[in-house]
Amino acid sequence: MSGPHQKEGLPKTPPKHLAVCELIFAGTVPVYRGIHSRLDWFTTFENILENSVGDFEIPARMLCYGPGMAQQWLRNAGQRTQHLQQRDAFHQFLGASLADILSTGQQSNALCLVALGAGDFKKVRCLLDGIFYSRPQQTIQFIPYDISFDMMSDSLAEVQRAGLADAITRANGQILGINDEFSRLPDYRHLMTLAHTRFFCLLGNTLGNEHEERTLLEPIYSCMSGEDRLLVEVQLVEENPPPTESVQAAIQNDKEFLAGPFVVCGVPTNDIDLELTKQEAFLSDGSHYANLYKVTCRFKSGTTLVHPILTKAYEMPKGRNVQTLLVKKYKADALCSLFSQLGFRLVCKPVTIETENRLFGYFCLARESGTERP
Repeated sequence: MSGPHQKEGLPKTPPKHLAVCELIFAGTVPVYRGIHSRLDWFTTFENILENSVGDFEIPARMLCYGPGMAQQWLRNAGQRTQHLQQRDAFHQFLGASLADILSTGQQSNALCLVALGAGDFKKVRCLLDGIFYSRPQQTIQFIPYDISFDMMSDSLAEVQRAGLADAITRANGQILGINDEFSRLPDYRHLMTLAHTRFFCLLGNTLGNEHEERTLLEPIYSCMSGEDRLLVEVQLVEENPPPTESVQAAIQNDKEFLAGPFVVCGVPTNDIDLELTKQEAFLSDGSHYANLYKVTCRFKSGTTLVHPILTKAYEMPKGRNVQTLLVKKYKADALCSLFSQLGFRLVCKPVTIETENRLFGYFCLARESGTERP
């Protein structure tokens, strides 16, 4: 494709007929998604309902791309204390460490920035602003990658509103989006410009929503060489964590999002209680590396899930428990050990930022030396 987001010097956008992916558009920006992984939220949800007996779990990612759920998250993001604190922490981190995380052994003026999980775009925008301020002539291929088409579209619109699209194209850059699950990242390697240093961002404690971190980190690792970078933001275990009871009370105000799959299917929020539980998580060597928090929806009375797109109605009995969110808070040293086990090395010293009663950790990683990008 040629046009406002494609400049001479970068490879042309792959044609629509490539077997691995299909091409759609968010405004004028090309967006790719796998032809074998079209994100049908209702089909996925119905498969879970059909195959569940008793209490069950819904993957946390389903809260992000269901009908209206991304908009709900975006509306609430600017009001949640945790998100505001996390944004402030990220600004502090970039102010102190931007040069360190961008430093590589190769003096390249071309960067492929892959934002894994666009969120509300505020932190990615801060990163892009910092890059252009410190490197005005930096050529950037910018790729927001998200399971939610709505979140990615909102991010791409913000790129336009903030003038970053113009800055990218003036520097001979390119913008494209990818709409898919993170596990399929290697399917899109061909879209990432080979001559560019690849810089992957995994922000917002996205890593902490996974049962097994390797399921998220291994696809990224497979797309990196020794000079590429991965920036990971996580929430860390506090010295004096807030009582579980206070968090339990606070999350009751977020039912529209945390019970979203059921609200979409006609269940009033007043018919659901949210329960927060905490337990310790351990590595294979037995070391405690994180505190694990689970949010569970408990049905206060029997109810029926109905929606025009569902093939049938589904009964939820009184007392049924369904986990919808998993969040980990990590111990920094143990997390470094996990990164090492998965083949990563630290590029610079990890940074810890404290905002009020929360701790956020920032880890800039590369592949171990001697490995090459596929």
